[in-house]
Amino acid sequence: KQWYQRRVAITAGEGAVDNIPPVSGCIYGDTVKLLKTNDNIGSFFVYEISITEKKGMRPILVGEVFPVSVEHSRTKHDNEEENGAHLAIDLNLLTISKTYPGADGSTWFKVTLDQVSCVHQIVTYFDGRPHLIWTCSNTDCSCEGYWCASFSLTVYNEGAVDNVPSVSRCKYGDTVKIERIDHSESYVDNMVFDISVTEKRGMREILRNEVFPVRADLSRAFNDNEEEFGAWNALDQDLITRSHFVADSDG
Repeated sequence: KQWYQRRVAITAGEGAVDNIPPVSGCIYGDTVKLLKTNDNIGSFFVYEISITEKKGMRPILVGEVFPVSVEHSRTKHDNEEENGAHLAIDLNLLTISKTYPGADGSTWFKVTLDQVSCVHQIVTYFDGRPHLIWTCSNTDCSCEGYWCASFSLTVYNEGAVDNVPSVSRCKYGDTVKIERIDHSESYVDNMVFDISVTEKRGMREILRNEVFPVRADLSRAFNDNEEEFGAWNALDQDLITRSHFVADSDG
């Protein structure tokens, strides 16, 4: 084993997911490749190969964006190591973030993204599976799950970018905040095993100090197809849609 470790390099990852944060004790990937790094090896034999994953780690979702910071109203028993907010973004379904009400009596959990993103879906995990699922439109985020009535979720900006445009099937923001709005249930802990945030695919980054047009016109849409090639597609921040224009009747 040690002999080969000096002569073989291992790489991982060829799929659609990138920007994966570092996690102690494992490397995220969908591909494992052995590369010969020492010319003294003419060939080597592989009778069988086994791959094990770190126990409890959840899958990375396509379109997932990763928080750069997390905080909550108060940590249970003030024990950051066992109950801290950071345990909800470590991708590990065996660790648990436990939130208590703060000094003002409010109970909240907040993650901050590295930039303004068009947030499409937020999932909190509990006991190894999705617990609450919020899907966002350009105005708000609707919830699916048994405990939806007990929580509210907002996506908003805390950074330098404001006046972001309205886009269907997602909401722009750099911050996601979950608040407990119903404390009538008997349990006190607000436990989050993990949280995932995904953005609408194809949406470009909003630039600092960017201003947004209120309308767009063009000479004529290709094949007169306004839905697929109209001018508005150049303003929707979506890098998948496109505006395609041709000469009008006067050339």
